[in-house]
Amino acid sequence: MKYRELASAASAKAKPSKNAKTFEIHASWEIVSGTYEAAIRCYAASMPLVCAAGSATPGGQELLTPESLLRHFSECLLHEIVTGTPFTAKFDQQVAGTLLYDCVYPYRPSRALAPEVALDKFRQWMGWREKLTRPQTTVRFTLCFRLEDPPSADVDDWRVHFLVAAKHDPSLKLSLADYWSLDLKARANLARLCGSDFERDLLLALGHAARIFPKVWDGLETAQPTGFGLTLDEAYTFLRESAWILEDAGYTVIVPSWWTPQGRRRANTNPV
Repeated sequence: MKYRELASAASAKAKPSKNAKTFEIHASWEIVSGTYEAAIRCYAASMPLVCAAGSATPGGQELLTPESLLRHFSECLLHEIVTGTPFTAKFDQQVAGTLLYDCVYPYRPSRALAPEVALDKFRQWMGWREKLTRPQTTVRFTLCFRLEDPPSADVDDWRVHFLVAAKHDPSLKLSLADYWSLDLKARANLARLCGSDFERDLLLALGHAARIFPKVWDGLETAQPTGFGLTLDEAYTFLRESAWILEDAGYTVIVPSWWTPQGRRRANTNPV
């Protein structure tokens, strides 16, 4: 969502009437991803200046900011994809009357909200957004998921382990199973690397991940989460559908070597 103050309200000389609108709130979509932010910075630095030259008026000359152009293009494309996607009647019923419905169907007429109600909903959304984006910006560790092969005797005994990796050195990883076994002094030492609110930030990160892959909730049924189990079908669904989404959301996913492109090439190589 985007908040826009109206020009008449922003003008110091203007004296709007009591019932005049002072702001507008527009439905919109944005990409929240560390990978996306890195791509924006990379492409903005590489963009030729001629690609950022233009004007909204005939004969005008203007050099636009590469980053703002890339973000605008991305948001327009995302908006077109989401609003042009056909959804089921069941989905429409689930989101009816919510902010999400207005964002999915911005072209459908909806009941106008009183300004104070609309502003309150916008503030609620901003609070939700801040909680969602905070792990991307301030947390000093990355939550990792490591998928482990099952024992040969039980094909439905897959396991996903929770780990954390220091952002300043991703090679420094610690499984949560090992973390919970540490004494208080060792945990305090870890807090210096991962932040004083490590456990709170950890639970927030796990909660956000569970919204992407609901099986994560199974691992949160204990006060000291270490991971969760998967069946064979669930493991392959995780690999095909959820792993890349988690990675794009800023998490690290460690998969068995045979699932990587290099592992598949080795598996397909016949010995001479």
